[in-house]
Amino acid sequence: MKTRAERDGDDWVINGQKIWCTTFYGDYLLVAARTDPDAEPQHAGISAFIVPTDAPGLTIKPTGRHV
Repeated sequence: MKTRAERDGDDWVINGQKIWCTTFYGDYLLVAARTDPDAEPQHAGISAFIVPTDAPGLTIKPTGRHV
């Protein structure tokens, strides 16, 4: 998992890219991100974030691939 989340005061800053394989029409995204790269086992360092689709810095692009 390459998407990272780091604390910035009371906020979390998420950096990386996510790809969803389904069409998305919601107001929120569930994003898993690595919050502790040194955690053992590795899955212990992953957190889930509920992110509003209108969050600053978030870009949503359709892939044009629909099945």
